[in-house]
Amino acid sequence: MSELVTSMQTKEVNPETLRQRRAVYHGLCSVLTEAEAFAALAIWDENASQSKSVFSGLNVYVRDVCTQFGKIEAQRELSQAINRALIAKSGDLTPLPESAPTATPITAQSEASEILESLSKPAPVAAAPVTPAANYGDTATITPEFQTFQVLLLAVLEHVDKQSATTGLECRDFIREVVSHLPWSEAQQQQLINLVDTGSTVQTRSYRAGQLKTMFGHLKAWLDDNIGKPASALAIEQALATAAKSSYASDYAPKLFVK
Repeated sequence: MSELVTSMQTKEVNPETLRQRRAVYHGLCSVLTEAEAFAALAIWDENASQSKSVFSGLNVYVRDVCTQFGKIEAQRELSQAINRALIAKSGDLTPLPESAPTATPITAQSEASEILESLSKPAPVAAAPVTPAANYGDTATITPEFQTFQVLLLAVLEHVDKQSATTGLECRDFIREVVSHLPWSEAQQQQLINLVDTGSTVQTRSYRAGQLKTMFGHLKAWLDDNIGKPASALAIEQALATAAKSSYASDYAPKLFVK
């Protein structure tokens, strides 16, 4: 395990991978000591090397780390901290330590080994949850923020589809994955997934300040990586212009999602 961490530090690493590691470490430090965060980061490196997405298994990772270090009550806080850090600017992130901080009463390496051992055990297979059909009769909630967000998101997807139908499908898959891993309620997740799947949705739950902006930040990062920053910037700019012309823009400006 220590060899993995050392190799990640010494060899040339993709800049985005390095930024993601710093983001995860930054989030970990919000609830763990530096030594504990370093140990937990080693597990992240192990998982990330086997995953195509930074968000794959994030909730499980957070849960297991909090369990290992006795921070169960901070699970939601840690998940939110890592999600915020993943879209933060590199200059705002905690620098990675050059070597393992001193950990007491056990070393960071032994902590990492213990976590890896616990994560390597097969998890029990749970039965697939049955999602009841939504009854929107008297539960619909309409917020200007989400109305504007719908227009903005659909405009982004339209621009991506024009570039490549395959990329458009991959973008939708990414959004579904991110939404399913964000610390949102099931209703908040489902109403956005419905929007991605069908192009329309019925809002039954409002979002807390910053939740949709965080989601859009993840999407922008994905676009930067997958279609290139110039094309990504153009798609975002054109989508913002489209959303600004909607009747909802006067109640909630689309530019607030990118500030």
